[in-house]
Amino acid sequence: MILKRAISKAAPFIQGLPIFFIVFALVSTAGSQEVNKNETPPKGMEIRDLGSARVIVPKDMKLTEGKGIIIQEDLSEYVARAIANMQEDIAKVKSTQDELEKEIAEIKKDLEASKEENKNSKSKGE
Repeated sequence: MILKRAISKAAPFIQGLPIFFIVFALVSTAGSQEVNKNETPPKGMEIRDLGSARVIVPKDMKLTEGKGIIIQEDLSEYVARAIANMQEDIAKVKSTQDELEKEIAEIKKDLEASKEENKNSKSKGE
């Protein structure tokens, strides 16, 4: 009777033991894996070392490290900031393109003027 009571009280503990050992085995093997410093992340992602943790996040995503936790920037904030950065980059490219088009137009004018001078000098030489 005492044995039955002891077994009935220990039954939940005994049933949870296999799960405990599986979780323990997974955690211990994950922690013991060798960290590959030459690992390449997927396209558009980057690996960041935060304390003892290595995190794979989208490039330029802001991370803050709290008390034992890593907080990622909200996805909508990240996307809004990324789009704003892209718009700035596009504006810079457009202004550079406009400047280059002006330079090309000036070079074409100079080239046409040089051709005219050559024609005039040849016709005078004849």
